[in-house]
Amino acid sequence: MFAGLAAFGAGVHVAVEFMTGHGSQRVATLAVTVPIAIATAGFTMVGATTGTPVERQTAARGVAVVAIVLALGLVASLKVALAGTAVVLVAFTVGQGIALGRRVGLTESAP
Repeated sequence: MFAGLAAFGAGVHVAVEFMTGHGSQRVATLAVTVPIAIATAGFTMVGATTGTPVERQTAARGVAVVAIVLALGLVASLKVALAGTAVVLVAFTVGQGIALGRRVGLTESAP
């Protein structure tokens, strides 16, 4: 999980290099999306193995995110993959919160 997050930083560097005219778009796209997929798989595995029974049942959503992000990396342009990955992560995070019956966003603290 943490290796995926660290590799994302290197992927951003590769993406910037592509945007400045060096390197391949496919390599840049995969350099960003594969680490995100790895980190998501790690978070999903942690939730599936240590979470509550309800959290374990929602692990399939994490697998879906991994598949969608990898597919975006394989077929989309860099800009589309970045925007699509962001949308997928936000949508599935909100969906996960709703499925678990939790409020998404900031809540007021007790007085």
